[in-house]
Amino acid sequence: MTLPLWIVMFYFFGLYDREIYTHPLRNFGRILLASITGIMIMISVAFFTNTPLFPAKLVAVYATGIGFILLMIFRSAANIVRLKLLKRGLGARRVILIGNCDLTHVLTDFIETNPLTGFKISGIVAQTQFIPIELKKLRRSSLESALTMDKIDVIIQTDSKTLANIIKLPRNIIWIFIKRRNSTEL
Repeated sequence: MTLPLWIVMFYFFGLYDREIYTHPLRNFGRILLASITGIMIMISVAFFTNTPLFPAKLVAVYATGIGFILLMIFRSAANIVRLKLLKRGLGARRVILIGNCDLTHVLTDFIETNPLTGFKISGIVAQTQFIPIELKKLRRSSLESALTMDKIDVIIQTDSKTLANIIKLPRNIIWIFIKRRNSTEL
């Protein structure tokens, strides 16, 4: 009876956000708050429905602690499985990199050598000197051709000079602009 309330509560605490489950410390605090709030919801439901839920008051404290520990164990196990799948290339977001600058080369190398980022390069729209030698086969002539050739989830742009005309993108594609700071901006 309270399971749907727990799921909605986890959503409101942001436990399904990608930024949360990839950072254990953020995960820890939110799970602690969610387990306390979940037990409070169960106590409230028991109060309003006039059904005894806990035989003693101290059982609610035990349930909070056990619920927190179980949530941490199961979420950690799910995260380990997710990381193992990412190492094998499963579940990664397909990316197109756009830009004629050194940052394009750096990001391409980083994404290719670190599969745990959750990204997999599907195409690169850049001049050949900004693409690593082993990934030249992923070069695309334009964003439009990359969108027709590859199924993508994310576009990462590294150069404001080649700011592509914003074409009509499907709603499920994320556009990220990354700017390299100059030494004077630091």
